[in-house]
Amino acid sequence: MNGSGTQIGTVDCSVEKSDTLRFKITSINASETNASRVKLLFTNLKTPFSEQQLSAITVMTFPDANCEDPNPKQSRVSGQSIQKDRMTSVEVFSSSTIVGDSSFDNELIVRFVPNKPMSPTGSGKIEIEMPFWFDVSGSTQPMYDPSALNKCRSDMFTVTNSGLQGQRISITYENMLQQYIDQTAGSEKIQINCKQFRNPIYPHKKGNFKVYTYDDETSGTGQGQQIIEDSDEALLDATDYKEAEILENDFLVTPEEYKIGEASTWYVILNSPVPLEYGCYIRVYIPGDLKYSFNSVQGSGVF
Repeated sequence: MNGSGTQIGTVDCSVEKSDTLRFKITSINASETNASRVKLLFTNLKTPFSEQQLSAITVMTFPDANCEDPNPKQSRVSGQSIQKDRMTSVEVFSSSTIVGDSSFDNELIVRFVPNKPMSPTGSGKIEIEMPFWFDVSGSTQPMYDPSALNKCRSDMFTVTNSGLQGQRISITYENMLQQYIDQTAGSEKIQINCKQFRNPIYPHKKGNFKVYTYDDETSGTGQGQQIIEDSDEALLDATDYKEAEILENDFLVTPEEYKIGEASTWYVILNSPVPLEYGCYIRVYIPGDLKYSFNSVQGSGVF
């Protein structure tokens, strides 16, 4: 027991029940005339593993050892807010290296190393945040197919449900392997694969990928699922991705006139395998044996 930084007495501690400790003042220095300041030191008091608001701490003082005063002096200390941690080791890949690939089997591959152990129950939730696939005059599309349900998997746990919610893939899991629950911070890498991912539409580094981990909503906090960690921004490096190929059936050239030596309107029709944003170019190569004068070119469809 301390007063103004100087020890003025001693206390004994006993456990009354799981959430109540009892302290008894056993001695006070004879020279101390104002023993009003009490400082109790708790060692190895572990905070919750996820971000949440702690309940208030209540302290009651009693005039006798039996603690039977019906009107004890009581004070409450507001609950403290436990803050989430932040991951810095997150990697993002695609199973395909073709620009704009949106095929069914194309997988988003996310690897991350938690700073904190995952949900101790072996169940919880992981969210993967992504940027938009493209943006045309405010009309946006996500990089993950909204129709993809339960297309995520991991060798570290059993995925019970997965799908797109807003700009995040939400993944609910259970039965996480014990080494990932008990791991020392930063020792085990977790990998998740999700089918029906959409590759960047041009070769560059695509940013704004993030990972969020949550505890089990049945963990007993009464506050629902709480976040354990989020991550720094991660990049998907598509700088070396190959160009997408326009298939023969998606490319049609049709002249208005098929007569020899006559000029007419020619139509070039194509279905691009990659979405076209504003500012994109379409380059058409005209063979040397076709003569033309540039009067007008008209576009329709996305134009």
